[in-house]
Amino acid sequence: MKKNLIKLKGIWAMAVAFALVATSTMLGQGVTTSGISGFVTDNAGKPVVGATVTVVLDASGTRYVSKTRETGQYTLSGLVAGGPYTVSVTAAGLPPTERKDIYLGIGAVSSVDLEVASDIVKLQAFTVSESGGDTAFQVGAMGTGTSFTPKQISSISSIRRDLQDFQNLDPRAVVNQQSPSDPAYTFSVAGQNPRENALLVDGVSAADNFGLNSNGYAGLRNPVPLEWIQSASLQINPYDVIYSGFLGGVTDVSLKSGTNEFHGSAYEIYTGTNFRGPDPVVGLLGRHEPIQEHTTGGTLGGFLIKDKLFFFVGYDAFREIAAAPAQVFNPLSNATGQTEVNQIVSALEAGYTIGGKTYTYNPGDLSAINHTWEQNFVGKIDWNISDFQKFSFTFRHTIGDAPVFYNYTGNTTTSFDTSWYNSN
Repeated sequence: MKKNLIKLKGIWAMAVAFALVATSTMLGQGVTTSGISGFVTDNAGKPVVGATVTVVLDASGTRYVSKTRETGQYTLSGLVAGGPYTVSVTAAGLPPTERKDIYLGIGAVSSVDLEVASDIVKLQAFTVSESGGDTAFQVGAMGTGTSFTPKQISSISSIRRDLQDFQNLDPRAVVNQQSPSDPAYTFSVAGQNPRENALLVDGVSAADNFGLNSNGYAGLRNPVPLEWIQSASLQINPYDVIYSGFLGGVTDVSLKSGTNEFHGSAYEIYTGTNFRGPDPVVGLLGRHEPIQEHTTGGTLGGFLIKDKLFFFVGYDAFREIAAAPAQVFNPLSNATGQTEVNQIVSALEAGYTIGGKTYTYNPGDLSAINHTWEQNFVGKIDWNISDFQKFSFTFRHTIGDAPVFYNYTGNTTTSFDTSWYNSN
């Protein structure tokens, strides 16, 4: 009996382990980290074998350690995208050497070569900085793309506060408004259908997999406020096996993490009718379309245990109150139409009898207002278990509502509010 129990427990343990591995395989998409590779040589150009290469993220003290091989080469992967990093090398009988201010692009492997001198020479203090060279055409590159640093993202003038505003910096990307009645914009890469792109946030898809939204997002608006982004990249048809489910481009976004210093932000953004100029194409809603938009949000990041455990949280809330789509056919625009509408409403409210039972129905009214809202939340934990083991957990939640005025804008028909519904 005990043997059977032991076997049963073993089977359950194997099943759980397989489920965890399978789940991570199915859900793990894209790239969330960066890498560093290079060679360590002496002043004669000979490889230094067995040297210890240490890479430290200055903001959090996160360490990564590797040893050089027989060729003097070292490789480190799984590094947090961004920077600045300090790369140092120590070897027996040789003085230590380091390079500072190195920044890493998401999904890129940067080349950092180090030279250690065998002769002790006194020099004046100086600083060697990494220029952040273009990695698009390196040997390890699997496709062409563009990387965006935190400085580039924060310096973009963005009215809509949308990912598309920095994606559009790539000359192969095009952002267009689908129609004047649709506030969403489409994003196309190299002429591909906008619905054939992929969007990854910390390795998890945030794209519209059903193809229902013209903006390509799995939500009403941009699901990742620019204040949350640490770094991002746009890959054009990469052939790396870690990417899938797309034909156009892959946008890979890495969210911010906590550091050894507390940092945060708070913002309130408002725009309304009085902040806008007249519409150059005057429609049924007039030269100044009634609208009010509020965006409120904030971020906070820091440490729970210095150099060890970090957190980052963010919140963003959007609300828009605007005029409903232009009603082409409006039966209330004249006295005759008002009388006919009142007669129809009265007849429906009075009800009708079927099989001895009376049924009544209130069709509602024709007045409409466009109230759209969306809320985004993110929470992230980073744990430096050791120099060789890291743990990162991200929770992201989006919820919102937008009205859909079904059959409201027809040329010869319109609808009551009981025919409308909310899209979320």
